[in-house]
Amino acid sequence: MLLRVQNGATLLDENCPNWWERIDLEFLDMVHYHTCILGQLFEHFDRGVKFFKLTNSQEAEFGFRMGRWFGEYSDLDECWRVEVRKRLAANRRDSIELCLL
Repeated sequence: MLLRVQNGATLLDENCPNWWERIDLEFLDMVHYHTCILGQLFEHFDRGVKFFKLTNSQEAEFGFRMGRWFGEYSDLDECWRVEVRKRLAANRRDSIELCLL
């Protein structure tokens, strides 16, 4: 599951600069169309799917929904939280380094 989410995060990195800054982790819930990753970025899951022209299987391959894989949505939520936190932490480190120059 983590690999699928990492693939989705890379897709977002390539197409939506600083996407992680627009994610509210407190409300992140991958079950709901408005609070999932694509919902928070595009106001609705379906708009994000259209933007990326994702097929049903690609939605799951990029970790935007569970698909046929077994698991819980809470696990998917946590994988996305890890990806967002990694990017937020990297941003903080970059900002600190710039201040020290």
